[in-house]
Amino acid sequence: MSYEQRQVDRRQRLEDAARKANAEAARRFGTAHEIGSHIPFGQPIMVGHHSEKRHRGDIERIDNNMRKGVEASKKADYYAEKAASVGTGGISSDDPEAIDKLSQKLAGLEAAQSMMKAANKICKSKKLSDEDKIDMLVDDLGIEEIQAGRLITGADTYGRPGFPSYSLSNNNANIRSTKQRIVELEQRDEVRVVMEEKHDTPNPERQYGDITYRDNFEMNRVQLIFPGKPGDATRTILKANGFRWAHSEGAWQRQLTGNAQYAARIVLRKIEDNSVGVS
Repeated sequence: MSYEQRQVDRRQRLEDAARKANAEAARRFGTAHEIGSHIPFGQPIMVGHHSEKRHRGDIERIDNNMRKGVEASKKADYYAEKAASVGTGGISSDDPEAIDKLSQKLAGLEAAQSMMKAANKICKSKKLSDEDKIDMLVDDLGIEEIQAGRLITGADTYGRPGFPSYSLSNNNANIRSTKQRIVELEQRDEVRVVMEEKHDTPNPERQYGDITYRDNFEMNRVQLIFPGKPGDATRTILKANGFRWAHSEGAWQRQLTGNAQYAARIVLRKIEDNSVGVS
């Protein structure tokens, strides 16, 4: 399954969950309204009357349904927001073109860093007139004339000309983190090639008792596959080590990194030590 199709499927699952939650909210609110329609408006509880127990029970059911309706409505909003954000969270490591996209991003960040340094040198020059500075910023660096004027006067930085130091430091931090991500993805791909050659399979697996460990490079996930539903103790260990159940894969998984592979070993060792498995 392609990365794009996985994104489409994820968005569809979230949209389905939002619709289901909205339907549940509508059902709960409808039930509360139906119960309330049988109680005369403003009718107090008649203490000691034969209707007291039924009246109190109706009020409790109305409150319960209203509360659960609100919870379902909030859940629907959550899933709808998550569905809308699919594909908008930057460059995902799951994307097969991630290294190329990150390389393009890095080139843009480095170009911006060079531009800001050159602009600051121009803005702070004592040998150039303001008019010459604007001409150089516009013609040589491609900065809009209005922005160039603000840069040389320091209108955006409390009278200090040029780009503020935090702009350069923040951009430099993005450069470092982007380079690091590229290195990590390149190392992951190198490991993938070695593992595929060693095991003659794109997604090598190893067996630990009745638990299957899989480096799923296509999905970019470390996966642990159990013969059945893990017991409570096992699920606690899995969650504590960052693994989450993926129904679509039939596996407990987390993003494929060196830390994830190490965490999988911890999980397997704890399961073995505690003699816990499926329920």
